[in-house]
Amino acid sequence: MSLTRLLVSLLLLLVSLVHLLVSLAHLLVNLLLTRECGAFTLEFGAFTREFGAFTREFGAFTREFAPFTREFDEEP
Repeated sequence: MSLTRLLVSLLLLLVSLVHLLVSLAHLLVNLLLTRECGAFTLEFGAFTREFGAFTREFGAFTREFAPFTREFDEEP
């Protein structure tokens, strides 16, 4: 596995972990906030969905980038 592919994979893993943490924070906010704070909860949920969309787009980018990194995996 080339260093480039490894770094891209680690970056994708990091982005996925951040998305998981944001989702867990959203769940915690939903559990703890009362009805008066519903607007904040809705805004935070929108942020979570947008960050999820970013994560999916980044995953698609890494899949498109994979064939390029395979060129460097082959021994000369």
